[in-house]
Amino acid sequence: MTRTELEARRLAAVPDLQSSISLQVIAKRYEVSRMTASRWRHTVQNGRSLAATKSPGRPRRLTADQESVLKRLWLLGPMVLLDADTERWTHTRFADAVGRHVGVRYSGDHMGRIMLRLGLTVRRQWIRKSERWAGGLPVT
Repeated sequence: MTRTELEARRLAAVPDLQSSISLQVIAKRYEVSRMTASRWRHTVQNGRSLAATKSPGRPRRLTADQESVLKRLWLLGPMVLLDADTERWTHTRFADAVGRHVGVRYSGDHMGRIMLRLGLTVRRQWIRKSERWAGGLPVT
């Protein structure tokens, strides 16, 4: 459930929490545990709201518009954007491209997390075992 849906469920439960309905019935009605229903009732009885609070954590450095630019940069490829010698993106290469074209700098490790969130994956090229050689001997 989204944060909005969870908040709507909590707020819908307020009239029941203020009445004398048992916690077991409330828990079953709103599909939560009895402990959750108990916490909700305690919160309401102490005069606090069950409305959603702001999500903790640092705000994102990229806006939604900048994230859509990232997807377009991905499609252009590293040869066009960075004069790279291959068409393969790496996390570090993509972080460099983002820094140059969007103005937001990330480490390669963190760029990997952003790429995963946006659905941009680095494809691994698998080579048959018979084609892998190091110094004339097959690599296992």
